[in-house]
Amino acid sequence: MVARAPTVKHTSARSKSTPPKSATGADGSQTATSHGTVGTHALTDGQVIAMVKNGIDDDTIAQTVRNAKAVNFDLTSAGQQKLTAGGVSPTIVNAMKARAANGK
Repeated sequence: MVARAPTVKHTSARSKSTPPKSATGADGSQTATSHGTVGTHALTDGQVIAMVKNGIDDDTIAQTVRNAKAVNFDLTSAGQQKLTAGGVSPTIVNAMKARAANGK
């Protein structure tokens, strides 16, 4: 019997005019994203930087971080340098640290 490599599902980039579809994880869970749609991925540093670059205010981003169902932040020294270079304020970094410590 020949072993087969697992199939990798590729997603294409969507335009801003096409909202992402709702998704349910293998465990049946759904994760709300900052813009009210449903996804299955944890909130990341890159998403936080994107929110900052899109002009979303610090309070809204901090609230999104606090309310995220799951997070995957790089809060090492190098990660924090990238956040700062990306324009992320200390207020948001502190919210990210607190949320990561929460461990949900």
